[in-house]
Amino acid sequence: MNYHHTYPARIDSNIYDDLMKIKDLDNRSINSLLQEGARLVRNQYVEQIAQERKTRTTLQNRYATLR
Repeated sequence: MNYHHTYPARIDSNIYDDLMKIKDLDNRSINSLLQEGARLVRNQYVEQIAQERKTRTTLQNRYATLR
């Protein structure tokens, strides 16, 4: 099942102007650009969490071997 959430957003006018330019150049919708941006933010956030967990685990394992 595909679920779409309608979320009203306030977008800075400079960013909106940039999105309009990209839309004209790339021939994509504003919604498509916002979806891509949201996916990039989500992926970056998840990757950051994974990296922090990996670093913490590595440090804990290294410390445990020294004790």
